[in-house]
Amino acid sequence: MVLFCARRILWAIPVLFLVALITFTLMHQAPGGPFDADGSRKQVNERTLRALNAYFGLDKPPYINTEQMFNQWQEGDRNPFSLTPALIDSQFGNYLLNALQGDLGPSYRQRGKHVQDILLEQWPYSLRLGSIAIVVMLVGGLPLGVLAAMKQNTWFDHLSRLITTVGIAIPAFVLGLLVLVIFGTQLQWIAVATSDWDTWPPYLAPGLVLGFVAMAGVTRITRAAVLEVRHHDYIRTARAKGLSPYGVIGRHMLRNAAIPVITVLAPLMIDLLLGAIIIEAVFGVPGIGRFFCRIN
Repeated sequence: MVLFCARRILWAIPVLFLVALITFTLMHQAPGGPFDADGSRKQVNERTLRALNAYFGLDKPPYINTEQMFNQWQEGDRNPFSLTPALIDSQFGNYLLNALQGDLGPSYRQRGKHVQDILLEQWPYSLRLGSIAIVVMLVGGLPLGVLAAMKQNTWFDHLSRLITTVGIAIPAFVLGLLVLVIFGTQLQWIAVATSDWDTWPPYLAPGLVLGFVAMAGVTRITRAAVLEVRHHDYIRTARAKGLSPYGVIGRHMLRNAAIPVITVLAPLMIDLLLGAIIIEAVFGVPGIGRFFCRIN
């Protein structure tokens, strides 16, 4: 188990490197730059633009700095420990080195702030929202999927499939708007607009909506996984030995059915904790998702 986890962690290193490289390449190929002419801001002259590019390191080569390494080589430097830093002294190389130290660089939009500081300011709001959504997803999705599989083709199974179909078919922003209109405007059970995001009550409505959408997928996957293992030979053997239905479900059925469910839950929980752009924008949650909408 330890070796398996170690291999997975090591495989994450080249994956993260490729993701960073592809993202950097796409952004670098996009037209324009952070200091291009903007009618809503004061324009900068060419001299100031060159100074800004030099300050932020945008005047360096994109990937590798062969010119600087060649100059040091011409000066007689043959030490690989000094030639390697000269080679990677580029935009992408400096970004990776700084990111490994927890420095994501200065923000081009909010002057005087670093990216990691801005994210840390917004992330607690997304964390609260994601925590409620995860509780709704787990408490509602897992039991509902297990019960639907154990009561296959009954009224309860049909009801659970109807709930999952609604949760999967209706977009999150439509469901969020319906909640605001019905429970906020007409029934006035929740606040349509609020600025008090330091307490938990304002997060209940967006958390329930976000959790319901995630719960629908978890319910369907749990039901399918339990149905797959329900008719296996070892389940029939356990029943023949006289185990109680709860013992068969808990000790044998759920243990094997949990593998595909856990595989889906791990990235889904990370997505919920990192913020939901649409739900945060609809309900006005000042989290990471809404921040991304504002900067665009």
